[in-house]
Amino acid sequence: MKKVALLVYDDFSLREVADLMYLFRWSYEIQTVTFASSKKTVVSEEGIQVQPEKTFEEFHKEEYCCFIIPGGAELAYAFADEKLFQFLRSFKGEKDFPIGAICAGPLFLSMSGLLKGKKFVNSMGDDFNARFHGVEYENIVYAPVVCDGNIITALGEAPRRFAIAMARACGFSCRDEAMKELSDDYCPEDFMYKRDKEDLLCLENEILPWFEVEYQRIKGQEE
Repeated sequence: MKKVALLVYDDFSLREVADLMYLFRWSYEIQTVTFASSKKTVVSEEGIQVQPEKTFEEFHKEEYCCFIIPGGAELAYAFADEKLFQFLRSFKGEKDFPIGAICAGPLFLSMSGLLKGKKFVNSMGDDFNARFHGVEYENIVYAPVVCDGNIITALGEAPRRFAIAMARACGFSCRDEAMKELSDDYCPEDFMYKRDKEDLLCLENEILPWFEVEYQRIKGQEE
């Protein structure tokens, strides 16, 4: 099974890609592998420590369904990483492999030349985009998510829509309502999930027996 390749760097936003990782894991049984120029621990903008699992040299496109670039609170460290931009430039000419970037993440693509002639969006603001020479201002489309060929970009305020667009770019069927927030208009039955026959057998024969054993073990520690 292919996996999601996720770029991580100091001050990257974990929040912006959490919905995507959740959707791929629980809807398609696809896990995420973190990439960086080294395996040195990085700290997200939320303060979560992440140790990259692989370096760019270990990336093999055929093992992954997409590559994801989150935005971040501070980009200085990442922009100083020559290995990162060397790696991103290796995608030039790619037309089929999905590459997604959210919030400030599209700046990595702009500065690598991967957005040349592509429609895109970022969260840098119109004043910045109109003045920064690294951005092709005439190609910006201010919308929650913008898809142009294999490139998917999104505003930081649209992590759920970004996740759905990436799932579709990877060839998966995904409803617009996926991961939609719960409505205030609900009833208790909405949360009383019922399993089908096969899942119920698994519950009775595997899941519940394991939980019972663990419960007795933990309970015994109190006595």
